[in-house]
Amino acid sequence: MLVSYPSLIALVPLLLTDVLDSHLGQIAPKEALLFVLVQGLGVGVASTLAYTLVTRLLGEQPTFLALCGVFLVAAGVLLSSRPVRG
Repeated sequence: MLVSYPSLIALVPLLLTDVLDSHLGQIAPKEALLFVLVQGLGVGVASTLAYTLVTRLLGEQPTFLALCGVFLVAAGVLLSSRPVRG
C-alpha cells in the first residue's frame, strides 16, 4: 500500500487530463483473465506462503491481529478475482 496509494493519487489526474493514454477499455475481459488470476490469486497465495515460511524461519509467532490481516487480504484477493456476472 505504501507504493499503491501514492501511485494511484499521481496517476488519476494524469489520466483525467489526457496526459497519459489508457488502453484499458480496449481489452476484452477474457483476455485479462490470465493476468487477473496470476496477479490476484498467484501473488496472493505466494505472499501468504512466503510470510508463513519467513515467520517460521525467524522463529516468530504471528499475532492474532497479523493473522486477521492476512486472512482479510486473502479474502479480498479471492473476492476481487471472481468473475463478474452481469
